[in-house]
Amino acid sequence: MNSSQISPSTSQKKHLSRDQSLLIYGLRDAGKSHDEIASQLKISLCQVGHALRRGKVTPRKRNGRLPIFSSDDVDEIENFVRSSLMNRKMTYLELATGPFRYLGVSERIIQSELRKRGYRRHPAHKKPPVSEQTKTIRKEWAEAHVYWTVESWISILWTDETETWVKDSEHSGEWITRKNTTSTVLVKQ
Repeated sequence: MNSSQISPSTSQKKHLSRDQSLLIYGLRDAGKSHDEIASQLKISLCQVGHALRRGKVTPRKRNGRLPIFSSDDVDEIENFVRSSLMNRKMTYLELATGPFRYLGVSERIIQSELRKRGYRRHPAHKKPPVSEQTKTIRKEWAEAHVYWTVESWISILWTDETETWVKDSEHSGEWITRKNTTSTVLVKQ
């Protein structure tokens, strides 16, 4: 074995898959040594030895707590939350004791599963009303500035009406569940 074929001391994956175990047995039957098998499959010598000593190809069932929710259950909760404004305003407790009572889980579990998918609770912002006249003015302005250069856009100071509206008034106290989104801002250095 030359220096370029040195097997790693630890593998990238902790557990061998069924396919890897089958390969180990096949390579061993083909007359390969433990070192050759380890370097070819990029696993440790210990893993090769353990797989051959185990005598079974099928991996053992993993220890640990079983998942409470199936992926379909979480999909159902996510679709319910996204389906209407009233559903987005429901607290995790209301979700656990209301429409998803049959799952028999706590509010923390629902919160944890939605959080894994990127959902958080945020203050509900009320946007200022936009009249037809305002829509027309905005459309005309956008059409007039459609061919501006990047330098022209950078020279403008922008404000967000929603933020100003919310900061100037008291927060309503309502919270809403929504997926976090990140906006990209281009800044010329």
